Amino acid sequence: MDLIRVKQEAFTLFWEKVMPVYFEGTTTYVPHISLAVDESIYNVLGRIISHGYVMVRVFPTLIGTTFFTALVAGTENVTGNNFLEGFLDYVSSYDNVRLQNILGECST
Repeated sequence: MDLIRVKQEAFTLFWEKVMPVYFEGTTTYVPHISLAVDESIYNVLGRIISHGYVMVRVFPTLIGTTFFTALVAGTENVTGNNFLEGFLDYVSSYDNVRLQNILGECST
């Protein structure tokens, strides 16, 4: 039996269900911080990310690159431009275009 594919599918389905509940965003996602969400759930989710990657190479690719870089490498390794790019990925495409227009006007 090919249990690896079953495990991969299980992790993929898990992240499809978890992303809308504990994360927010449009193109990329970051954790949804709220008083209604116990902080310890993010420790569990971090363990599941690591376990899924080590076991079957499944990683929730919708997690924002800037957020994950800051988490793994530390915020000192993320530039202001990285944060801006991450934020522009986080907001809706409509807001992204509007913000880029505003930023373009500010730089001229």
